[in-house]
Amino acid sequence: MLTLVGGILAFHLSTTNSSAVVLFNETFEGYTSFPTEDPPGYVPPDMVNLGIPEISEGSSEFWYGVRFQASGPIDNNLVVQEFGGTGNQTHVARFAHDSGIVLRIDTTGYSDVNLSFMWRMFEASTPDRFTAGYHIGDDLGFSTSGPNRYLNLTSGPNAWATGWTQLLSGNAGNTWSTRNSILPPDAGPIYVAFWLNDGHDDYGKLDNILITANPIVVPEPTTLALGVIGVVALAARRKFQR
Repeated sequence: MLTLVGGILAFHLSTTNSSAVVLFNETFEGYTSFPTEDPPGYVPPDMVNLGIPEISEGSSEFWYGVRFQASGPIDNNLVVQEFGGTGNQTHVARFAHDSGIVLRIDTTGYSDVNLSFMWRMFEASTPDRFTAGYHIGDDLGFSTSGPNRYLNLTSGPNAWATGWTQLLSGNAGNTWSTRNSILPPDAGPIYVAFWLNDGHDDYGKLDNILITANPIVVPEPTTLALGVIGVVALAARRKFQR
């Protein structure tokens, strides 16, 4: 009977999650201004909006800037590009020179946390890698404004090799690919980073970032108790009918 009760309760708990909700959604389609040609000389030209994606300029979500290797300014290596290139003629984020962009979500109270995004590289050499991964915890030192919105995490406990779980390290050339990854459930704050490892004189591109999850709904004690009583009564009835 205990096995039956446990099975019914497990089933009850598993069916209390509601449909998935969106925790993060970014397409960069809110951008309307691309005043700079970078790099110069391409036909057609690569028109961009320089700097980290900003809500004030057209992004839907808040972003941070990061560098995981080498040294130098971060924001100079981040842009939103007007056209993503062959296979994606919409607005995309672009990064270079060991720099990238970071998002933050809070997974407290959520299960089945799914991350999906589109990615590609441009003129990438063999060792260069589009890299993605996550960090659990709110201890990175990012702030919502000021210099700490951009962090050099080239060493220390929050460097890539010591503080992050890698989800992707790929070189797909000039082909757009879609990636789906599972993030830890009910883990509190999580940062997700996208950056170009090595990547000198070439670029990583990112688009259509979507994170969904299911709310974890715990049944009220009264409802749970009634379910247990019903199961016990049913088991007792079957016993006396034998």
